[in-house]
Amino acid sequence: MDGGTKMKVLFINAFIQSDYLNDMIYHGLIDSGFDVYCTGYPSYMLSTSDVRSIESTANRFSLYGKMNHTPKLEDGQETLDKINSRFYDIVIFGSIRRDASYYNEVIQAYPKDRIHFVDGEDDQYVVDYLQNVGISWKRELVGFDANPISFAIPESQLLTDKPAKDKIISHIVPGNVGTYVFNNEEEYYADYARSYYGRTSKKAGWDCMRHYEILANRCIPLFSDLKDCPSRTMIHFPKDVIKQVNRYSERFTVHPRYDEINEYLFNYTKHNLTTKHLVKRMIEI
Repeated sequence: MDGGTKMKVLFINAFIQSDYLNDMIYHGLIDSGFDVYCTGYPSYMLSTSDVRSIESTANRFSLYGKMNHTPKLEDGQETLDKINSRFYDIVIFGSIRRDASYYNEVIQAYPKDRIHFVDGEDDQYVVDYLQNVGISWKRELVGFDANPISFAIPESQLLTDKPAKDKIISHIVPGNVGTYVFNNEEEYYADYARSYYGRTSKKAGWDCMRHYEILANRCIPLFSDLKDCPSRTMIHFPKDVIKQVNRYSERFTVHPRYDEINEYLFNYTKHNLTTKHLVKRMIEI
């Protein structure tokens, strides 16, 4: 945020285990300069943590063990007092179906336009009553009974240099664990950077961190089943462009305008798909 008083945010989540969308929003809030107060301690996200020692974040790159800041963790009574006095400007439930702490107190103290409920689960179920008491956000959304929200990647993870390409397809094949050979982020990223295309696909849900890691490393996703993705799921993802390129990537052929399209997709990612932009869309609604 630029100048003035920082917006005070109460971020409600226990941070017991990693949760991509929850953690992306927290990262985006901190990266954007908001004054964030936590109900749980995000240890696995901090640069002081060894994320590989935590089972739930093992072999996960891009988001974990990177944040160089001191979280503002308050005790329960202090949080309750501040909720009742409306000390916070907005309240965000980072994963409402996993942690609804202070729900009753928050909806009694705050108007609905100051409360955000985020559901980042892989299914398409929507908690319908949340719209009546706050702003509801749903990943893997199909209908119009919530606001669509998608994954994002930290701005710091975007590759600044244009890499030389020497292979058509990246090494990893989604679902084939035998191809998951990279034990560090540098090697994992480098394989995408040197490849024209990076394989990705729908997992338990359509949204997947891998899509964004591919784009961040100036590589174009080979996403064959993207044509079946619901229109309100991954709503900000550049689906149309990637579906057009898939006609070439599926044949392992370099698109004749590859460099131009790849540059467009990288800039699109930079200006639309970072954790900062994820939070910006939430706050500006």
